[in-house]
Amino acid sequence: MILNVGLGERAYDIVIERGCLAKASALCNLDRKVLVVTDSGVPLEYAHAVADQCAEAHLAIVAQGEQSKSLEVFGRLLQTMIEAQFTRGDCVVAVGGGIVGDLAGFVAASYMRGVDFYNIPTTVLAQVDSSIGGKTAINLGGYKNMVGAFYQPRKVLIDLDVLHTLPRRQIANGLAEAVKMALTSDAQLFGLFEEAAAAGGFTAGTSGTSADAEAADATGAGAGATGAANVLDGTADDATNPNASNAASRTDAVYAALEPHLETIIERSLRVKKHVVEQDEREAGLRKILNFGHTIGHGVESYEQALYGEPNTDASASTGNAAFAADACAAPAFAADASASDTTFAPTDGREQGLYHGECVALGMIPLCAASVRARLIPVLRALGLPTTRAFDAAAITQAIKHDKKSSQSGVTVITVPEIGTYTTEQTTAEALGKLLPLIQKKKV
Repeated sequence: MILNVGLGERAYDIVIERGCLAKASALCNLDRKVLVVTDSGVPLEYAHAVADQCAEAHLAIVAQGEQSKSLEVFGRLLQTMIEAQFTRGDCVVAVGGGIVGDLAGFVAASYMRGVDFYNIPTTVLAQVDSSIGGKTAINLGGYKNMVGAFYQPRKVLIDLDVLHTLPRRQIANGLAEAVKMALTSDAQLFGLFEEAAAAGGFTAGTSGTSADAEAADATGAGAGATGAANVLDGTADDATNPNASNAASRTDAVYAALEPHLETIIERSLRVKKHVVEQDEREAGLRKILNFGHTIGHGVESYEQALYGEPNTDASASTGNAAFAADACAAPAFAADASASDTTFAPTDGREQGLYHGECVALGMIPLCAASVRARLIPVLRALGLPTTRAFDAAAITQAIKHDKKSSQSGVTVITVPEIGTYTTEQTTAEALGKLLPLIQKKKV
């Protein structure tokens, strides 16, 4: 299946096809120098599958996690291209999740004022959302995506076969963005999530009990990232919580019901975003609906990162198989198990604490829905294994919201959902949003 993003001279195709990774050279122009950017959490075979199809590949492996969206790593990638004598006729390919796409896209936008960029997303989150639309960025000063550019890819390849290496928590992380699209723009897609939730016994009016909430915390990130990942893979490790095992079994049923519809979920999500981007490429108006859940979500994410450090947010597998530089501050080192043009950058420390981006967005959506929508949304989030409450310092999150890119002197623009499939745009303040945080704040016992 091919979807075309109609942006005039910047138009490009999204190819949704199982196995298309192996046909990258037939779908993209790789007959030139190619910087293939991936991260240490992505199975190296995916990047090598692309590199092997290039006339001259230079494979750069960055550490997984937000720490790679930095000025330092950005500069090192540009230096790699300079040293390899890349020209304006060469290109950059991202093979990984949203972090890799953001970073590699900004590198492509910046080198010699712009070279071709191809995006091959390997996570659900990137496939349903961040791989299209042209937003590229790095973080600065502790704030997400503060420096970047709108720079559209030449083509996006969506290969569902690469998702089989994802742990379930990463799948849930990406599906949060699909739920976001459904809430604002596609009631039929939300209905698909509700049907799957019902298969696991998660339905509005029956899963709002304290026992279910306790189980949701055990199966989501609320129990700690390591435990959450295990439970979402079907092996509950919280023996003290009798609800956790039951919730894991029910979540298994939910994912079994969703699996045959994964391509449909990705396609419908991309159609929503494609339509929005075509109408508003640079977020002057309509595109703001894609920020639904992100204002509070980014506040939670900033708080979590300050508290726990960076989680392994973009892993395409539970463990990476790439070589690392021996010193995090060292100059780029060559991978021992790869070709001489495979460059690796600062290693991750492997921490698994804190919430992933999609988990933060899940929390961020809840307060901005009407009560009737919230009653239907919470069971769906719990069914997917996403958190619906979290212990946090509300004042710290409110402060983080004030630094959000969507904030201005007149306040904060937010998207709210009065009915599923519809949205409204409202102007509010960080303080007003702070008063909504008790809806997602875990009660102290």
